[in-house]
Amino acid sequence: MSINTLNSGGITAYGPISGGSTITEIAPIYRTYKNTGVNEAKNLIFAYMMKKIPKKLTDSVFANWLFVKLNSWSKISPTYVGSWVSSSYSTAEKKRNYHATVVHYGKSNYTSPKSVQYFQCNYWFGK
Repeated sequence: MSINTLNSGGITAYGPISGGSTITEIAPIYRTYKNTGVNEAKNLIFAYMMKKIPKKLTDSVFANWLFVKLNSWSKISPTYVGSWVSSSYSTAEKKRNYHATVVHYGKSNYTSPKSVQYFQCNYWFGK
């Protein structure tokens, strides 16, 4: 058994390859999720909570400042995601195994990976 690499999107995935090399089946796709809907839902919930606060508290400049700070602190940032599918042949199983990789990045230029998920997805390909 040898160690082969798949280098894509700034990530190098190392994995045991038995009898073959890794092939990129679906090229990397990079997406940006702005989370606009999630932020609006958060704002709606926050507005509802503000309505329940006693008037005496909302007349206070400090209390209003605090509420604004809390609302801006909870802003949900955009999410940067890359994904691809690779495969390798397993001589032990005598079949090709397919693996999906999903990477969450910290920057809009898809560098600085924050997390990587890698899992087998043979059932998607009916194999």
